[in-house]
Amino acid sequence: VDGKAEMPEGQPPLEDDQISLIRQWIDQGAEWPQDLVLELPTWWSFAPLEKPAIPFVEDSQWVRNPVDDFVLATLQEKQLHPSAEADRSTQIRRLSYDLLGLPPSPEAVEQFVHDSRPEAYEQLVDRMLASPRYGERWGRHWLDVVHYGETHGYDKDKMRPHAWPYRDYVIRSFNADKPYTRFIHEQVAGDVLFPGSVDGIEALGFIAAGPWDHVGHAEVPETKIDGKVARHLDRDDMVRNTMMTFMSLTVGCAQCHDHKFDPITQEDYYSLQAVFAAIDRADHQYHDDPELTLRRQSLRKRGRTLQQRERKLKREIDASEKKLLAEKKKLEEIDAKGRDLQAVSSVSDLADRIAEKKQELSALATTLDGIRKDLAALPEPKIAYIGKVHYGGGTFIGRGYQGGRPRTIHVLNRGSVTTPGSEVGPGALECIEGPVARFEIHADAAEGERRRHLASWLTNAENPLPWRSLANRIWQFHFGRGLVDTPGDFGRMGAKPSHPELLDFL
Repeated sequence: VDGKAEMPEGQPPLEDDQISLIRQWIDQGAEWPQDLVLELPTWWSFAPLEKPAIPFVEDSQWVRNPVDDFVLATLQEKQLHPSAEADRSTQIRRLSYDLLGLPPSPEAVEQFVHDSRPEAYEQLVDRMLASPRYGERWGRHWLDVVHYGETHGYDKDKMRPHAWPYRDYVIRSFNADKPYTRFIHEQVAGDVLFPGSVDGIEALGFIAAGPWDHVGHAEVPETKIDGKVARHLDRDDMVRNTMMTFMSLTVGCAQCHDHKFDPITQEDYYSLQAVFAAIDRADHQYHDDPELTLRRQSLRKRGRTLQQRERKLKREIDASEKKLLAEKKKLEEIDAKGRDLQAVSSVSDLADRIAEKKQELSALATTLDGIRKDLAALPEPKIAYIGKVHYGGGTFIGRGYQGGRPRTIHVLNRGSVTTPGSEVGPGALECIEGPVARFEIHADAAEGERRRHLASWLTNAENPLPWRSLANRIWQFHFGRGLVDTPGDFGRMGAKPSHPELLDFL
């Protein structure tokens, strides 16, 4: 603040005349020579992921697995020595709190302390991993990462009575040792990749985990500025949560300007918003049996299509009947002077068309009544609060009645919905080498294709960040501190890894 901060970092502070020169340059517009390009080194987290060689260490008696090699190598570099091995009562307490979140019973401690078998510790680990408490403990860690809540937040903070299926899905996934790739796929695009499945539906609670503005959505239409702002902030939360959870990156800064520290552009940010452009947070009905779920979805989809036709027919009939009255009145005036056969024919044709449309409307009503009976005959559905195309009523109708077509997304000048710039399509971050960042999706494709592409991009083997992020979180939750001290920020404003080779090895 006083001009004496460390700049350059680790070097003597700038002199007063140097600071004055920089201020003068800024006042003059801070123009940068076009031919002067600074080639910054690739930040560690963006570098390709390569498996490092296991380091050679001298005190090999302490080493039991390759992780120990990396830890001991760094200790030896700093001329430090490993701590003494914890006694058995300490080991079981640490293990129990880490894996189960509960203290061991006195009987369990006594049994382990006196178990002289060489494999006693490994068997204790296996028993705890097999416990249902394991998923509950580690599910809580994950729910903290994704800022899961059972109320909406904001000023009204209404309850979410159907948020809990996502919580149970997470616990179930940890207990089942679900592959991480599938875990990501289900949470981003489970309805598309695993249609009708319980996990594929409940996992979408990830998209809906964050706060939701009840006033901005349910009480203000999307046509008004406040409604547009509410939906912009809703997508912003979906984007931030996805990137911070799976990539350990902060992308939210780029909604107003290109990220000042990481190579993330506004176009990148709004391309990610375009992925979620048709999605809202809402309750969803489903069944344990995927066939019943798909049957329910098919009936509801057919019903919505017929209801749209029904509404259109009613508008057409109303307009035609008004026109028919006008034609009849005109015909009465003509009849006073003499019969006009052409006018009579026109009135007759119009009456026939109205009759045909009323007949179609009656048939539609019969079909819709049958669909309602078929839906009522299905077993009572389960309900989960998820990210989905919403077909609700009132002012909060989502994109359902727009055929599920994604909203048009623009780059917003300084993040304001009142100053839209160029339109963008769905995509991700250009700074990640390897996976294609701009998704090639046909304009008529269902909205789920956007999320399917994002799920594939996130789990691409050439995308190094999801794997580094997860390895760091696992280390953090076992040992209390990550190999990277900022588990939610692997960018330039975050910390560097204390053991980069170990992190990449993991």
